[in-house]
Amino acid sequence: MKIKDSIPTFIFILFLIGCLIYSYIVPMPTVIEEKELKKDLIVPTLITKLNDNAVWACTFNLLWNDLKSVNNGDIIFEEDNIMAKELNQETFTTSSLSEDSYYIKHGYMTNSLKKEIEKSIQEKFNEKSSVLDKFTFSDNSKDYFFYAMLVKNFKFLKPFDILSSDTFGINETSDNELRENVKVLYYKDNTHYAVSLKTKEDSEIILAKGLEGNNFKELYDSINLENEEEFLDNDIITISNFNFKIQKDFNELENKKFTLNNEPVFIKKAIQIIEFKLDNTGGKVKSEASLDVNKSTYEGRYFDFKDNFTMFIKEKDLPYFAIKVDDIEKFK
Repeated sequence: MKIKDSIPTFIFILFLIGCLIYSYIVPMPTVIEEKELKKDLIVPTLITKLNDNAVWACTFNLLWNDLKSVNNGDIIFEEDNIMAKELNQETFTTSSLSEDSYYIKHGYMTNSLKKEIEKSIQEKFNEKSSVLDKFTFSDNSKDYFFYAMLVKNFKFLKPFDILSSDTFGINETSDNELRENVKVLYYKDNTHYAVSLKTKEDSEIILAKGLEGNNFKELYDSINLENEEEFLDNDIITISNFNFKIQKDFNELENKKFTLNNEPVFIKKAIQIIEFKLDNTGGKVKSEASLDVNKSTYEGRYFDFKDNFTMFIKEKDLPYFAIKVDDIEKFK
């Protein structure tokens, strides 16, 4: 099942849940190491169950969709895997993005592929990769490599006022022209409201407070986007700056067997990196996702019964002989 029309093509949404989604938010450190967090921040899909704080970017979905396209169907692991099932639903596709904002590539995991990706993202986005060097490429590799990058830069219609070292917005002394940056989607009470921040580009930033839902799709669908009201002369808004970079290793998908075009494979490594900057002038979202799909057979296992083992010999339901060996020398 694909979730259609949940995110209009002219809107780019980055949701930050819990204390991060509120208009009055606690600033985040410049760099967050995922391993230092009590709970994961990055979630892979719009329908993944959320913790109190969460962040999502579409690159892992784009990469997985490409993997599905190569396979001509869903990716089915031998063992039940909730994350793979969620990714298979294609809750986000390229139809919700402009073509100039993303890059997708797959191929054999060779040095030439790496160079091609590096050249392409440099030419298209003037960006360098943060993830490629975390993988091992070789000239004769027959493993598959899947890659996706998203880059979105946006500027507000006019720079907001800087209200403190880590916040910006509009207060009672701000120029009235700044109010054009903000449209009120609704205001129910002082704990339930949503606004839209306008940009010079095709991105629209939606900030909401008091949403209820278990995942980003439910939260997004609960926002009333039908109406817009003016940001009035006496209205005040305070928004926190953001400047962070997070890496997520999707261990839930690694070393799980599945078939790719009827060939047995497994994901050796799965990584997503999300960078987000937001200040009074505008912001930037940059994200990369990569998969190493190993075509090689699993390394042979070694079964050692020279010592420290138990043996049973049976004909029917119960063994007719048993031996437990702690020291083989006792039987010699």
